[in-house]
Amino acid sequence: MSAPDFAIRDATLTDAVAVAALYNHYIATSTSTFEVEPVDTDTMASRMRDLFDGGYPYLVAEKSGVVVGYAYTALFERLQDFPLHAALALIALPNPGSVALHEGFGFTRVGLLPEVGRKFNRWIDVGYWHRRLP
Repeated sequence: MSAPDFAIRDATLTDAVAVAALYNHYIATSTSTFEVEPVDTDTMASRMRDLFDGGYPYLVAEKSGVVVGYAYTALFERLQDFPLHAALALIALPNPGSVALHEGFGFTRVGLLPEVGRKFNRWIDVGYWHRRLP
């Protein structure tokens, strides 16, 4: 197996510009978030700082020095550093890619909240997925 062509590292507040740009794409084009207004860099930096201050991991994926993705939680090995029993995922449905990703990491669907979000002039269901941590 070849090495990935990107690196995962801990985010810093200077990454807020890139993270906001990535997030704003999904605000504008998807139901992955129910936010409808773009998030500015200061707002994203504040959200990131809140997680940093709580001691939680915030990762970015970088390719050729450019941030191309981010995650609020680290790989599952990083979650073992916290006194956590389970991880939860909330997925706006339908989203077969996200469902496949989470189930590939061992998450199991445990519930559904019908029509709890509204975006793009339609009601959106949110599914709950659960994974027990080691």
